[in-house]
Formats: sequence, C-alpha cells, structure tokens
Amino acid sequence: MAGTRWGDWRHWKKYQPTILYLLLLNVHYYYITYHHRLWYLHPQWPLNSELICVLGELIVFTSTVLIFLGRYPEGKLFSLRWTGQWVCVHTLNEWLLCLTGTFRYNFFLIHLNSIPIR
Repeated sequence: MAGTRWGDWRHWKKYQPTILYLLLLNVHYYYITYHHRLWYLHPQWPLNSELICVLGELIVFTSTVLIFLGRYPEGKLFSLRWTGQWVCVHTLNEWLLCLTGTFRYNFFLIHLNSIPIR
C-alpha cells in the first residue's frame, strides 16, 4: 500500500536497473543457497507457500526501491537521516517477522554443523 501511495511510479524506468538488480540477487539467493540458507521463510497463514512469500518479497522490494530512491533527499545530512530511517524500518520489519516465526535465521546452525567433531 505504501508503494502505491509514495512510490515514484511515473519514473519507474529511471529505477529499473536497481529494481532488476535487487530482484535478480534475491532470486539467485534462493537458487544458489537452496540447501544451505542463512535465513528461511516459514510461511504463515494465509500465505502458506514459500513461492507466494517470494512473490510478495518481489513486490515489497520493487515498492521499497521506488519509495526510497524516488524520494531520496538532497544534502548529506538529509540523505543520512533518510537512509537511517529506512535501516530502522527494515530492522523493525525483520524483527516482527522473526517474532511471528515467518523469518528464521540459520547461520548458527550452519556454523555448528561445519565444525568437525573429533
């Protein structure tokens, strides 16, 4: 909803390379790290499929780029503040997804499994 309201959809072609880069990296992450991911999506009701969650991510990433870059301010102080706000928004979103069990980290388990036991 925020993307439709605040996103710079009129100039989407200006941001197309960034959108494609972000989406391509996301798809590559899911393909390359299929068996050894650092984090997992565990879909919750009503989104009971990982494919639906990935499609949702694609929509969210596109909207995020259009809002973030479309409203990016001039000046060093304003741009630092704008970037800091977005870091906080994404951190809060990730924390809420972790609380609901939708998003889970797996780095610690991968690290422990890679240590040889004597």
